[in-house]
Amino acid sequence: GKVSRFKSWKSGRVIQVFSDIELKFAYLLEWSDAVADYYEQFPLLPLEETIVLAERLGVSLPMEDGEPRVRTTDFVIDVEVSGIQTRQARSIKPASELQVKKTVLLLEIERRYWEARTTDWAIATEREIPDAMASNIEWVHDARSLEDHQRLARMPLSDVLPGLRAAIADSDLPLAHTCLDFDRRVGFDPGSSLFLVRHQLANKVWHVDMSKPIDTGEPLELLEVSTAIEKRDVA
Repeated sequence: GKVSRFKSWKSGRVIQVFSDIELKFAYLLEWSDAVADYYEQFPLLPLEETIVLAERLGVSLPMEDGEPRVRTTDFVIDVEVSGIQTRQARSIKPASELQVKKTVLLLEIERRYWEARTTDWAIATEREIPDAMASNIEWVHDARSLEDHQRLARMPLSDVLPGLRAAIADSDLPLAHTCLDFDRRVGFDPGSSLFLVRHQLANKVWHVDMSKPIDTGEPLELLEVSTAIEKRDVA
């Protein structure tokens, strides 16, 4: 499959996934305030347990170097709500693969493995993943830190950012044009203001409706904090 890697906001680890669907799901986990941490390609050990489950189901495990390969669950997620932490397991598959008998049987191994551990397990397909939201998170994700942008970090951003926000709110021009105009006005390098927009959104200081695609070729509608909180609560 397609391998993608990025550095996690949650743990600082490099996350590696093997499909576009897994990548989108990982970005949703990054964004969720309820997710304390998560682990991709979580190994189902001991191996002997999955071998026994496979034998009971009459399915052969994939082999590697002549030995059964350790099965994995795509994501194991630690969820924390009101100080209470629970663990969930999620397998990410294209909906079309759920029509393949062997795939279903291998997923049944996972289901039984997690059932024995009283851990909530479910399958997510592209139908359950909001594409626009995942794409928006991907767009802002690597702008959360100013670590690699020391020139911006040294600037009095508390003085600059209100002006940038006001320029965006008052403009009916595409976001990219508004940001370039602001760059010229305050003496920023081209692209700096657009990066700051991504930075503010990534840190949830500024808010937009994340269910709608962010298009730099269109004006950006920034939400007031109270409106953003209401939308998040409803979601």
